[in-house]
Amino acid sequence: MRFLAASLIILVVSCGTPLMAEEISHAQIMSGKRPPLIPENWIGMPTTSAKGFRWDDPNNPGNSVRFFDGVPHDPNPSHRESFVIVISDGKVLNADGNVVTDEAAIAEALQHT
Repeated sequence: MRFLAASLIILVVSCGTPLMAEEISHAQIMSGKRPPLIPENWIGMPTTSAKGFRWDDPNNPGNSVRFFDGVPHDPNPSHRESFVIVISDGKVLNADGNVVTDEAAIAEALQHT
């Protein structure tokens, strides 16, 4: 899962860049097109807290990947452009695939459903 998480971060940061011989844009992700590294059995649906799309692991509710549109004037600078939240075994991962340990950052990430 950590490789999956890191790869998806790369995918979102470089929207439209080929990944595993398939191109996918942020717009395609937001319309529900499954990114190449999301397992086929994961369930995709729009997010409820902000404009976005998420995929959840039906076999482990602690695994999900959530893509969001940026909001240009968001008070959080990291949310002013498109962003992704990766959760593995209930733990929020950073762009390098490492577990986030900052409690405020975890709480902020988990409020985006």
